[in-house]
Order: sequence, then structure tokens, then C-alpha cells
Amino acid sequence: MALRAQDSSKRPLVLSRSTFAGSGQYAAHWTGDNNSTFSDLAKSIPAILRMNMFGISMVGADICGFNGNTTEELCQRWYQLGAFYPFCRNHNHKDSKDQDPTAFGDNMAAAVKKVLDIRHSLIPYFYYLFLQSHVNGDTVVRPLFFEYPSDSTTYNINYQFMWGKCLLVSPVVTAGATKVTAYFPADLWYDFYTLSAFDSKGENKILDAPLDMINLHVRGGCILPTLHSTWRGNPGYKLIAALDSTGEANGTVYIDDGGTFWTYTNGLYRWIDMVVSNQIMTLTMTRNGFMGWAFIDTIQVLGVDTEPSVVFVNTVNTSFTYNNDTLVMTVPLTEGTFPLTNVKMKWT
Repeated sequence: MALRAQDSSKRPLVLSRSTFAGSGQYAAHWTGDNNSTFSDLAKSIPAILRMNMFGISMVGADICGFNGNTTEELCQRWYQLGAFYPFCRNHNHKDSKDQDPTAFGDNMAAAVKKVLDIRHSLIPYFYYLFLQSHVNGDTVVRPLFFEYPSDSTTYNINYQFMWGKCLLVSPVVTAGATKVTAYFPADLWYDFYTLSAFDSKGENKILDAPLDMINLHVRGGCILPTLHSTWRGNPGYKLIAALDSTGEANGTVYIDDGGTFWTYTNGLYRWIDMVVSNQIMTLTMTRNGFMGWAFIDTIQVLGVDTEPSVVFVNTVNTSFTYNNDTLVMTVPLTEGTFPLTNVKMKWT
């Protein structure tokens, strides 16, 4: 209330490590003074999952650890994990050695930039998840059993987690590891980097995990809105439609001004439903209470079994590329030509 008294129109950020169930409607939480160890890195995952269950969705641990001196490997792995904390912050003791991304040289700085760029690109998806947390009390990060409650294997998985229903995160949590054993519930999954599909029956898979990457997988049936470019200061979106086994997918874009109080309550937002079915992708704007401008610069559809002969976007015959190995169709759109509003794309 004190911060709102300074400027009642702006959303304040209150950060505390002393919280209780329900505090999430007022404040963010960090998990306290941890240690620079792989053990504490691993323990941070169930910690943020529990906090989300308690209704505190904006939560994170001190990246690289607070007490003690970190190592380059630990810090790099922790940045990769921390990029997928809801609250992402590096924080250490004043007597510990520096642990910012540049403290360990150019290679680590480049790797940290890569994973933070991924986080930034996914902000439209994350922002929608936080809206659902605000309105419905949903979790932002969640354990696998939230999405697959009938799969008993997921009940004891502490070191993988999901962002909403669509993104599976499988970090390295032990020293010296260059591979990770990840569990994939029965579903169709797409590698975030290669876009290749994996139709799981509910099984473990050993994944390569070089020091400069974290394994991410997109669940079939999801459409992820991502930030991809800018044009005249306006955001350009790349829409990634990961088809499920029936060739369908759905998702939502929610946009407001990003800082004003009561935008949702007062209807000052844009809401766009995205659906793919029968080789037609439809974007339907159900509310246009936010006047800021955004455009689509790319539409990418994963899991297109047969190479299309033609693609129409709003009745315009549009060029595209198709990868026969990954079964991915990519439709680049001219900058600023297709506003992020009502759009229909059809391929045959």
C-alpha cells in the first residue's frame, strides 16, 4: 500500500522471503539464503513448485547461490535453470566472489545470454500464465503430475517441471553431467531447438546436455506466442503451433500495457484465441481494449505430416518453407503486414 500511495496507477513489486499462503496476491518471494552447491540448485526446484501450490507464483532462488563461492559450471547450470524460475535473479553474499555472467569469461557470458534470450522470447506465454494465476489462482510453474495426474511415474519427479501446460523443462542438477535422464509422459513432444517430434508412450529418455544448453520440450497441442523481432518500435510475434496427434493445437495471446493497475479488471487488454484444426489456423480477437500495436512476423507449424502445396494467409497466397526431416512448415510474413488481430491461415 505504501508503494501504491506513491503512484496508484502503477503495479508495485514487493519482494519478501517471509511469506505465507495467499501472499502471492501482494508480493513475490525468494527462497532465502541458499548455498553455492549443486544440492541447493536441485532443491530449489521443489521449492518453487511448492510455493506455486501455496498461491505464490512469482518465486525464485538466488541464482548461483548466496553463501560461498560458486564455480563456473555451477553458475552456468544455475543460470539455465534460473531463466525458468518465475522470479529470475542472481544474488550473492557481499564477501563471496563475483558471479555475474561476465565474471567467468566470454563463453559463459554467451551461454547465459542465449538462455536469457529464450526467456525473453517466451514472455508473451509467461505473461498469460501469470494472468491465469492472478485471475484463477493457477500455478505458473507446476510439477508434471498436475498435467498428468493418472501417470504415477510423475508423482516422484522433483527435478523436471512445466511452465503451464505447454513447456517441459529438464535441467542438469548434478556436477559434471553432460546428459540428463528426462521423463516424458504419454504425449507428443517437440524439441524446442531442433523442432523434431517425439511420440512418448510414457518413458525416460537420455538427452544430451552440453554445458551451454538446457533441455526444453513443447507439448503437442499447444500454440506458443513468442517475441521475435521489432518494427518501428513495435513487437513482432512468432507463433509456434505444435500440433498434437490429431493435427490440432490451441493457445492464447494476452496483451496489456505491462505496468498499469487493474488493466484486466477494467478491460484494458487485448485477448486473442488461437486454434489449429483441419489445416486451418484461426486467430480470433475477442477483446480489443488495448490500443498498442503488435504484428506477426512468422508462423511456424510443427508436425505437418505432408508438404503443403499452397498456403493462404487472409486469402493471400503466401510463400513458405517446409522441412521434410522435421515436418515443420515456416511462413515468414512481411514486417508490419499482418497485425496481431484476426488472422486466418489455411494450407493444402
